[in-house]
Amino acid sequence: MYQLLVELQDFSAAHRLIKGYTGKCNHLHGHNYSLRIIVAARCLDDNDLVVDFSVVRKICNAWVQHHIDHCTLVYEQDEALLSFLKNHAQKHYLLSGNTTVECLAKEIYRQLSAVIANIHQKDAASFYLSQVELWESQQCGVVYTATQIERRGVLCG
Repeated sequence: MYQLLVELQDFSAAHRLIKGYTGKCNHLHGHNYSLRIIVAARCLDDNDLVVDFSVVRKICNAWVQHHIDHCTLVYEQDEALLSFLKNHAQKHYLLSGNTTVECLAKEIYRQLSAVIANIHQKDAASFYLSQVELWESQQCGVVYTATQIERRGVLCG
C-alpha cells in the first residue's frame, strides 16, 4: 500500500459550538487550520506514481480556498448565526453537526474524496483519499480515516 502525504495551504475560519456545549467555545471565535491529506493506492500507475502531488495539491487547495477559507462554519441548526450571516452577505459553510474539528474533518474528507475521484476518471479506481488530518491549533487536531465502505474496495489491475 502506498500513501501519498500532501500538505495543503492553511486556512482560516470562524465558528462556535452550540449543540450541547457550554464552554468558552460557544462564543464565536476563529482558528488558523492546518490540513494534510493522505491519498492511498495499492499499486502505481504507468509512470510509477500514485498520482502527481501537484495535481492533488492544486485541486484540493482550490476547493478549500473557495468553500471554507475565510468563512464562518455554521451548524445547520444555529438559526441565529445563519440568519445574521445571510443578512450581511457573509461567506459561510453549513455543517450537519456541531462545528467541531471532528465534524469539519469528516466533511472535508467527504468533499475532497469527490474532488480526488475526478482527477482522472479513468484512474479513479486506482487511488483514493484515505485520511484527513486537520489541526485547529498547534496543540489540537484530529485524524479522520476512511471507512471500508468509503474506500469502495479500490483494487489494482
